[in-house]
Amino acid sequence: MAAAANNNSGRGRLLHVGFMVPLNELMLENEALERELS
Repeated sequence: MAAAANNNSGRGRLLHVGFMVPLNELMLENEALERELS
């Protein structure tokens, strides 16, 4: 039971990191695009 919970939280952390990094890069690219367009 403890091992399953541990595995689940680890998977959740991986998903969180995997989602946040590309999102951060997209926001930075969007900022650069807006600066070029204005």
